Amino acid sequence: PAALRPPRVPNREGEVADMLRTLVLACTLAAASGLATRVAPVQHSAIARRASPAMSAAAGDDFVPDMERRNIMNLLLVGVTAVPGLWLAGGFAYFLLPPGGGGSGGGVVARDALGDDVTVEKWLPPPPAG
Repeated sequence: PAALRPPRVPNREGEVADMLRTLVLACTLAAASGLATRVAPVQHSAIARRASPAMSAAAGDDFVPDMERRNIMNLLLVGVTAVPGLWLAGGFAYFLLPPGGGGSGGGVVARDALGDDVTVEKWLPPPPAG
């Protein structure tokens, strides 16, 4: 009967060949698009090399924030980056660590085709004597 027939196993070799064919096509298209785009060379002029007076005046300020401001900015930086960092770390821990505690095992009893429980004695033959 159809109920006792094993399920059909998909053709893994054909799927792998299709995936490789798609990967090769994608790499070929990416390489072709990279070869098709060219950047024109930039001509550097002597005028652009000279420093502008506004930029040289801006560098003469010599303002250094005091230690209290630097500490506040460092704490602000750590606080702002810690929130998403801890959020991501918690998400990874929640995903990777198995749930623990509680429950009574939650297992399902294994049964054979006739509906009888599968036990170790039925599953494994007794060892040979001697």
